[in-house]
Amino acid sequence: MRIQDSPNCDLCAQGASDCDALNHIKSELQSVEHRLHDAVLLAIPLGESQFDLAVEQISIREIGDHFTDLTNSRLSSCDPLFVAEFGRSFPETAFRALMRMRDRYNKVASSVYKSGDLRRIDWFETENKRIETLLETYRQQCVNLDPMPIYVKQRKA
Repeated sequence: MRIQDSPNCDLCAQGASDCDALNHIKSELQSVEHRLHDAVLLAIPLGESQFDLAVEQISIREIGDHFTDLTNSRLSSCDPLFVAEFGRSFPETAFRALMRMRDRYNKVASSVYKSGDLRRIDWFETENKRIETLLETYRQQCVNLDPMPIYVKQRKA
């Protein structure tokens, strides 16, 4: 689930990985309805006051009612993170936005795997695969881009 929120933390709003976005999101939800804060398993700050959330299926609608829900526009041409950059084609803009997203996901990868929570790990790996697939699609549409480096952190066996 992708949300937009204006957290009280400037680091979260900018997408900084050294901020505990999960605790900020949970605190905000707890102030509204106590049980909702447990439904958020993971929060990844993406910048532009946007977060990708791993949420218990049963609570998605309620959490979407509290935040600005961007789920239907995520990873598409309507995605606010994919706003056209001057002098760049849409595929180039999308490719660069996805590279930033992959970087943000990689920064939280070790904590996801250390948690041992299979729901978090499965969600994380599914989202990573989606990002990687789109990266390859947009890379193929771009001109003058070097081959894409592959350095997604994987689950340790």
